[in-house]
Amino acid sequence: MKDSQITENEKQRLSALYGYQILDTEPEAIYDNISTMAKDLCQVDTAFITFVDHNRVWIKSGADAKRQEEQQTQALCQFVLEKGEFIEVDDITSDQRLKQLPACSKGDKKYFAAVPLTSGEGHILGTLCIMNAESIRLSKKQKEGLKALAFQTIEILNLRKNSLSYETLIESSQDMIYELDEHGRFLFANTSLISKTGYTFEELKSRTCWDLVIETEKEQVKAYYQDRIKKRETSIYYEFPIASKKGKIIWLGQSVDYTYVNGTAKRAYVIAKDITELIDTRLRLKETEEQILAEKTLLRTMVFSSPAAIAMFGKELNYLAFSEKWMSGKSVNEQTIGVGDSEPSPERKELLLALKKKVLDGESVSSESDLIVDEEGNKKWVKWVATPWNNTTDGSIGGIIVYADDVTQIVEHEGELKRAKEEALELGKIKEEFLSNMSHEIRTPLNAIIGTTNLMLDENPSLKENEQFKLLKFSSNNLLSLINNVLDFSKIDSGNILIEEKDFDLRDLCCNLVNSWKPTAERKNVELSLKWDEHLPEVVIGDRVRLSQILNNLINNALKFTEEGFVHLKVSPDESTNQIKFEIKDTGIGIPKHMHEVVFQSFQQVNSEDTLDKGGTGLGLPICEKLLQLMGSGLELESSEGFGSRFFFSVKMEQGDINNSDAATEDISNASLNLNVLLVEDNAANQFIAASFMEKWGVSFKIANNGKEALQYLEDKAFDVVLMDIRMPIMDGPTAAAAIREKEDEYFKNLPIVALTASAILDLRKEGTGYLFDDYLGKPFNPKDFLKILSKYASISPTNDGTIAFDSVKDVAISDSVGTDIRSQLNEYTEGDPDFMIEFIKNILGNLDTIKTDLPKHFQSQNVDEFGELLHMIKPTLEILAKNELVEKLYSMKGEWASEEYQELQVVNVLKEVDQIEEELNVILDEQSSLLNQVA
Repeated sequence: MKDSQITENEKQRLSALYGYQILDTEPEAIYDNISTMAKDLCQVDTAFITFVDHNRVWIKSGADAKRQEEQQTQALCQFVLEKGEFIEVDDITSDQRLKQLPACSKGDKKYFAAVPLTSGEGHILGTLCIMNAESIRLSKKQKEGLKALAFQTIEILNLRKNSLSYETLIESSQDMIYELDEHGRFLFANTSLISKTGYTFEELKSRTCWDLVIETEKEQVKAYYQDRIKKRETSIYYEFPIASKKGKIIWLGQSVDYTYVNGTAKRAYVIAKDITELIDTRLRLKETEEQILAEKTLLRTMVFSSPAAIAMFGKELNYLAFSEKWMSGKSVNEQTIGVGDSEPSPERKELLLALKKKVLDGESVSSESDLIVDEEGNKKWVKWVATPWNNTTDGSIGGIIVYADDVTQIVEHEGELKRAKEEALELGKIKEEFLSNMSHEIRTPLNAIIGTTNLMLDENPSLKENEQFKLLKFSSNNLLSLINNVLDFSKIDSGNILIEEKDFDLRDLCCNLVNSWKPTAERKNVELSLKWDEHLPEVVIGDRVRLSQILNNLINNALKFTEEGFVHLKVSPDESTNQIKFEIKDTGIGIPKHMHEVVFQSFQQVNSEDTLDKGGTGLGLPICEKLLQLMGSGLELESSEGFGSRFFFSVKMEQGDINNSDAATEDISNASLNLNVLLVEDNAANQFIAASFMEKWGVSFKIANNGKEALQYLEDKAFDVVLMDIRMPIMDGPTAAAAIREKEDEYFKNLPIVALTASAILDLRKEGTGYLFDDYLGKPFNPKDFLKILSKYASISPTNDGTIAFDSVKDVAISDSVGTDIRSQLNEYTEGDPDFMIEFIKNILGNLDTIKTDLPKHFQSQNVDEFGELLHMIKPTLEILAKNELVEKLYSMKGEWASEEYQELQVVNVLKEVDQIEEELNVILDEQSSLLNQVA
């Protein structure tokens, strides 16, 4: 075919042609015979078979077709293909139908006739053609004969195609397929047999099938087949081993079909599978079964002779085996799983039925201490384990094995230890509370004394009064330092201090520390300096507060005991440990070697006169050492009397990100947002937090308690953005958002709606309605994230002078006496603002009171829905305080509401935790009130 474009029909025709794989094949006698028969039948010069490809006509048979006629033949075959029927032309050169074909205008052949070769699907594959130099006319019989030969050609093609498919199937099969004659010689073998055995087909033809069977099995295999042949069996399956050319043993699973002629098996058609792995599996299975049987016998023997109390039961808890010790405590042991004559109580009977079901379902059930009452009424504690045992045949569970042990003495002893521990913990708690309360009560008036003293010193006192006020200030500061050290030591000792991992500017911290002690060093005429290694990262990840406390203490000590010379703070990489090394070196009085260990002990100093002369409690170095231990480090000392001291330690600190450090977020309050916001939130705590931040940033806002109120507020179209809670009473967030989007006014379709949610993977779309929400803000609110969201919908403008000025109160971060997690959360959400924090804490305390009031009430009424509403209301408050475990506990209570005994215990535990949180919040509330009073 010469057409530049191929039609769909032509594609299908070519596909059918290529499926026969006939093009460009070698000459075949069967096709040559058909050409000869056509030539003789029609008594013409030439007859040939052609197949029409896309861009050529390929002549399969007809050796006497001349080369110079190929172009003419191609044109004529193309003509037949287009007509699709028998064609006869008396004179090619003058026929009106062929005149337009240039190839047919010349040539020594005038007569032409052709029958299309049509497949069963109706595709014309080629032609059976005849040509003659002189014009002739075919008889009806000749035409019919020519058509019959064309049909025969198609049949031959179909047989060829089927044969090719069959050969392909056989050759591609993973099974070994072969044919044997009556003597067992190979007549045919597929690729799989050749591959498996390693013999070529020529090598196989020189052998019999019996030659492949291994010598030890050959006679038995041969006898088996000869016996079956005698019985005239036609289909036989047998398994036996053969050896490959390289000696590898292969097990065959062989199926043979015999063809008999006059009672003799003339042909054997064989399909064999390689079952070597199957045979190996059978052998292993047999060995395993024998091993299991032996182990089962051994298990019964071991159970019987075991020194422990062990019993083996069937599914119905019938005895199968037991040890002597089991029988010695039979009445008690049987009660563990409910066998024997003792009738358990209804409650225990229900428990035993559940236990039996669990074990027979495949679980192991145990009890560390189960209280059992024996026949005489004596109470005993039994430790037991019930586990299933499996049948060796099919692996199914056959019953239960129980191990039991009398642990009465152990339980009683543990009870005594527990009571002693609780008493010790209670004493420790009393001590901690006493120290905390006393330090708080002392610090409050002491802060007033220090503040008043500072005021008096500013009033130009007389020389004598000035000395008295300085003495009063020194003594007060010394007392305050003592109280703080005692409290810190108590907190560390009780394990109430956690080490934080946050990004901070280490260089900035060290510079500030040195600068803060500069006046003291200058007064004493002592050089104070920072030696910073430039290879260190400036921003690191660690606990800024605790590191500052350690360095501050060590610099203070160094200056305190150095009258001349220098104090150096050196910060450098510790090459040996890949950590950061801190070193405080001074030229002070030094420490005698025999006192090196003493100085790290609580309330100990090198010289008792130091307390009178220099002040201090003897807790500074022990506190530093304990804090460093929490950081995975330790404080080391090099010193000798009269030659100064060198304190050093190394701490692992990874490089931090300046964008996450305190320095990166210092300007969060230096912004003013020109924005009008509608806050849709039903939780009072969240309303309070969001409102406080928006007031600080100059944002105009209104608050709606649910979606219905929000729709009413939006009628004025006065808001730039909507902050929408997801779950609310009356109308929830998605419903309200959908109602807004459905309004025809473009204002509502383009109004930014931000979802307020605890989930960071909120689906912002609703099927069929497009986007409901433009963004989401996680709860509890993070100030940076909150500002970032609002900034997307308004321009941030600085204050008049480009900065924000805080008074001394705003710069005060709360101290760290209790509740590290709660404190860090409150500091983050209030930015250290005591006014904000006090109102914030009062709001949280109100929500906690709601829990204490409503939780028992909902439990008594068993009202799961109201309990769910309570969870929704209180969840943000608890998450703000980082009490995620308490949130999970409350949600697990909702999931297991039906278990009354369990819930009663959980309610009591939750109320205890809420009481503890309230105590911590009240301590922080008192501290913040004191700070405000101090500044005022």
